[in-house]
Amino acid sequence: MRLARQAGFADLRLVNDRPLEITDPELAARTGERRLYSATYRLFNIDSLEAGRVFPVCGNTFRMLHQSRLAPHFDFIGAE
Repeated sequence: MRLARQAGFADLRLVNDRPLEITDPELAARTGERRLYSATYRLFNIDSLEAGRVFPVCGNTFRMLHQSRLAPHFDFIGAE
């Protein structure tokens, strides 16, 4: 995450993560009690993110965002 931010990606969103299972006994012995994870991030390199601001949008844009996987990242004011 630090490297992504240093590369100019100001907004990182975790898309998916899961624990990795170590099935090879030799590797399991070497890693010990450490837990490893796989994580997928969506990175946004946008010059001026405008978080926390209210923007009026048309009904179609409202529905597209409200009914998409991006909905948790927005606060929706009003109705469709």
